[in-house]
Amino acid sequence: MKRRWKILLALPVVLAGAIAALPASWLGVPLAQLTQSRWVLSETSGTVWSGQGRPVFVAEDGSVLAASRIGWRFESTALFRGALVWTLQTDAGEGAFRLTPDGWQLDKVALALPVAALAGLSDTWRAARLGGLLQLDVASLGQVSEGFSGSARVSWLGASSPLTRLQPFGSYVLNVSGQGPALGLALQTLSGPLQIDGQGQWQPGRLPDFGGSASSDAENYAALRPLMLMLGLPSGPYSINWRAQSGV
Repeated sequence: MKRRWKILLALPVVLAGAIAALPASWLGVPLAQLTQSRWVLSETSGTVWSGQGRPVFVAEDGSVLAASRIGWRFESTALFRGALVWTLQTDAGEGAFRLTPDGWQLDKVALALPVAALAGLSDTWRAARLGGLLQLDVASLGQVSEGFSGSARVSWLGASSPLTRLQPFGSYVLNVSGQGPALGLALQTLSGPLQIDGQGQWQPGRLPDFGGSASSDAENYAALRPLMLMLGLPSGPYSINWRAQSGV
């Protein structure tokens, strides 16, 4: 009986050692699965226990754009609670990623992302060669069998495009919220001559159901018109309707 208890007590230690020996690139597997291979982990070093890497967005045309580097440290004590937990380190500070048999949870994580991570949602958005900086701020966002919960914020700062002489043409924020089986999406303008707003949602394995409108005042419309007509269809004298679907 004593021998059996010793074996049972040693199992978590053995499991922790096995996990620690896995290369850092192993973490790219769940990332690719969660994002349908639109995001992968490159430039990895170290192990799943302690290492670093760079998330990379892979567009439909095969082009790749890198996000800021991220470091991690595996918290072995979480194994006794039936979870895999990593402390995450970015330029913005420290957060955490938690993986359990029921799902995943991301807390207090901030990253700089390539604009194509959102522009790639639409062929026309990508054709507009949108530029600027995307900043991802996750307060707490996760997915379990019941669906998504929590929220995140994506800021698009200094938005630009060669289709207009107004540079930048605005700054915007996309609020993401867990809504059961889907992620809710709400886009609004922070500043700039091109006012953009939108509402919708996204479910894994499906195209985003996400659209809205964009408008300009009469004074700036001539300069913004080529960009606006690239993004959507006219809906008024100085406005368009847009929808983020492939080929639209």
